[in-house]
Amino acid sequence: MARPKATELDYFSCGSPEERKRRVSELSMKTYKIFVSPLDRMEAVKQGSSWPGFFFGGLWALSKKMWGIGFGLLGVAIFSDFIAGFLIGFVDGFLRGADILEPTESIFSVRVANRLDLFILMGVMGVCGQFGNRWREKNLVTRGYEYKETVEAQTPQAALASWVKEAREEKSGDF
Repeated sequence: MARPKATELDYFSCGSPEERKRRVSELSMKTYKIFVSPLDRMEAVKQGSSWPGFFFGGLWALSKKMWGIGFGLLGVAIFSDFIAGFLIGFVDGFLRGADILEPTESIFSVRVANRLDLFILMGVMGVCGQFGNRWREKNLVTRGYEYKETVEAQTPQAALASWVKEAREEKSGDF
């Protein structure tokens, strides 16, 4: 007789507090790729979407030394604000038949421009969240880092510690 498939509720329903804690930690494990530089610097890159990339976009990219992507994303944000401001003046001037340089603003043109700006920025945020970690992997490889292994852990620091521990055990076993 086949055993029924375990569900998340099974992790919380029985066992001692220690057993429940262990099972909860199993649910929160993430997959990380380990990269090592020639100078023995290590980076762990989470697989899947990037929440920091989604929320902070260009600033997150700059903090990870992805200069081209970071400045490009900040440029898109500034450019979309510029386009929104231009549209406010242009649409409003067109609707009123006024000169573009004449300072007039209607509620309609402000709403259209702000929604366009929001649409552009939400699209950029989605792209950064979806592809941010892949961009980071490619950036590390171009900076001389070498992919070593994929590790399951709760945090990037735990992934690096686990990989270092395994590497030391393999070295000591070779003697």
